[in-house]
Amino acid sequence: MTPYRNRRLAAVYHCLTPNGLFHLPFRQPSLANLLIVQIFFLLFIVSCARVGTPVGWPAGVIASDTLYIGTQDGEIRAVNIGPNADDLLLAQWTRVLGTEDDLVSVYGTPAVSGEFLYIGGYDGRLYSILISSGELNWQEKVSSSGESIVGSPVVNNSLVFVGSSDGNLYALEKIDGFEKWRFETGNKIWSTPVVNEGIVFFGSLDQHLYAVTIENGAEKWRFKANGGIATPPIITNGNVHFGAFDSVFYAIDIESGREEWKFEGANNWFWARPAVADNTVYVASLDGNLYALGTEDGRVRWLFSTESPIIGSPAIVGDNIAIPSKDNGIFLVRLRDGEIQDQCAIDGSLRASLTVHGNVIYFSDDNHTIRSLEVNRDRNLVEGWELHTSESVDEFSRWKCG
Repeated sequence: MTPYRNRRLAAVYHCLTPNGLFHLPFRQPSLANLLIVQIFFLLFIVSCARVGTPVGWPAGVIASDTLYIGTQDGEIRAVNIGPNADDLLLAQWTRVLGTEDDLVSVYGTPAVSGEFLYIGGYDGRLYSILISSGELNWQEKVSSSGESIVGSPVVNNSLVFVGSSDGNLYALEKIDGFEKWRFETGNKIWSTPVVNEGIVFFGSLDQHLYAVTIENGAEKWRFKANGGIATPPIITNGNVHFGAFDSVFYAIDIESGREEWKFEGANNWFWARPAVADNTVYVASLDGNLYALGTEDGRVRWLFSTESPIIGSPAIVGDNIAIPSKDNGIFLVRLRDGEIQDQCAIDGSLRASLTVHGNVIYFSDDNHTIRSLEVNRDRNLVEGWELHTSESVDEFSRWKCG
């Protein structure tokens, strides 16, 4: 039951969380302060087309010159982005998740393995889809209670790993969705797992980062932060890197689970997946800043302010990094020193992560639109194509930065 007697506040609260009310571990705040912080956070993190109806922040993955991406209309789209895309650009197929009256929102990124694509739905199901045609291979209700899937699935060999809002990490056989094992945590899992040398690493809103074996889910170690963890971890230089809802970014030894260093200079929580290049980890915060930290010691090499929350994950484009800002579009910043190269204004808000292929950025925005954005030789964000997924007929058109 929602602990708010004010119905309007309760409706906003449920609308503005990916799964309604949840317990957010934080740094021992008062109840009043916690409520204020949560509402402030959620007001700009998630918005709904209708109160209580999540719309998703889908991101894409590219395989064999095809972009596979979710939409805010309960679909997975396959779009040709090959060398002849200007002449042949069209949706190869569309797979509707759910029914016309009960569409399924997608927050994560699809995973492609062999002939199949795997995606988690807000309905708590994991879907396996044939990439050549969009035909449904199988769907599995991961949680018996029907709790949502917010993070992305990850495929390793014969298994698919995905976290659930029921607090469990599931290992499923990718051939048929049969559950091999599950690992229980103390709160919702919105983090996308990462697999490295037989170990799967993932965070939970119970404030822990876990390392468990892929063979049977046996725990190797756990690390306690001071806030819930939704950031997808990354691994580099023998450390697991992730941010938490305590506004701290951590580097943890991959073998022992011991803290190597932490960065405490951010002014808000971490949500997006970090990027890494040349012994630098690029960390996006909800305070609107991208921090470039040395992977060895966590020292700040530079920071860049977008002046708006960064929810989606940035992506490296050549010797630059593209940053999705919720209200201020996309920034292109030089990797070595944080010098801005260009900015592209976008109609509507941008919460989804960016996907890069060559010199082209792909993303979805809150206007039910999938877009591409080209980076030219002068490091300018020029133009691309757009597809309005809410239209009855697929029509690709060119667009330019506003």
